[in-house]
Amino acid sequence: MEITANERELLAEMRKSIQEFLDDGEGSPKVREYLASVVEDDSLLLIYLKGRKYRVKNAWETLKRNAEVRFNDYPEVFPEYPPEILYSLQKKGVGGILKARDEFGRRVICVNSGKKLNNGSYKCISKKIKSSIIFL
Repeated sequence: MEITANERELLAEMRKSIQEFLDDGEGSPKVREYLASVVEDDSLLLIYLKGRKYRVKNAWETLKRNAEVRFNDYPEVFPEYPPEILYSLQKKGVGGILKARDEFGRRVICVNSGKKLNNGSYKCISKKIKSSIIFL
């Protein structure tokens, strides 16, 4: 995916907004740490810019609010690591998370229960999978 000259200018503005926020010392430490980690991630910043129709102020506010919700308001909904059930299913060969993302940047989960699980545990595990998808 190539970045146009206009997108580069908007990314620079977005980085400037993030840097001003970090320099002012606002926000909780976890929010600041997260924003400091995404400041150089062009693909993530472009997702916010495109989602807000290339309006830098709106994209910045959305990114900041997302960080506040993830780390301050509802940290129990957004754990730092995927739930243990995903690792155990991956070890059993039932499913896995692909390293690559689809053309829209979304994670792809493959589930192949087939003969790997007996019928009794399938319903329980399928509920856990459905409840775990939100965390990706």
